[in-house]
Amino acid sequence: MNHRQNIHILAQVFATADRLGAVIPATLVTEYGKLSRLAEQVQALDLPNDIPAAVLAALEAGNNPATDPGVQVAAVGATVGQHASGIETALALRAFAFLNENIDRLMEPFGKPFDAAAKTLRAAATRLGDVDLNDTSAVLARGGDAAKVWADAHSADKTITDIHQLGQTLKVLLSGGSQIDPRHQALTIADIPPTVFVDQAITGWLTPWEVVRRGYPFSLATPATFRTRVAAIQSEQASRQQAAERAFREGYRRTHGVVVA
Repeated sequence: MNHRQNIHILAQVFATADRLGAVIPATLVTEYGKLSRLAEQVQALDLPNDIPAAVLAALEAGNNPATDPGVQVAAVGATVGQHASGIETALALRAFAFLNENIDRLMEPFGKPFDAAAKTLRAAATRLGDVDLNDTSAVLARGGDAAKVWADAHSADKTITDIHQLGQTLKVLLSGGSQIDPRHQALTIADIPPTVFVDQAITGWLTPWEVVRRGYPFSLATPATFRTRVAAIQSEQASRQQAAERAFREGYRRTHGVVVA
């Protein structure tokens, strides 16, 4: 387990929160500060570990090597050096546990900037209409404050995308590398009704602007609500598959007079 990766992801959570104005609970900020300082100390750990040289120095000074401070420091340094990998693993596990135990409390504050960005996108869609945000000519043709609305929409789109990507990063880490099924990624930011999802054959990520253009309701999913959304989609797909199979069997029976199992 890579302690640097875990601490880096933790730092990414707090840096993104600061940038987007998400207020993470003070208790978590304090604990992160402790972990961050520990990581710095582990990184800088460099104790003397040359025991033979320390013993010779003690003897030359007329000291008993068994009680000489220099020998004792070297002995500890050598022992610590032998356990460097274990120390890094222990720190990685501590950072992992912190993330795993507090994932909901860490991500919940991002709901506020998410909702604000969603509101901005809905207002931009009302003002600009159904346009491609990358088509600046079409946007500017709207006149008036279209340029500012466009800039605000781009910023809001990025905010929601950044929150989504942060959630993805955390999921991959906490699930041991398991990615969200690409077919369901849009469900992380939008509560799309199962019938609509299946009817429109959504098969991958939708940008926040695409979500608002299609009229889907924005909703930042927690791990639990995401699982619920996916389960509802899968249930709808299974129901339709079963209905299609029943229709096939009935049609075959009527045509050929044979029942298909």
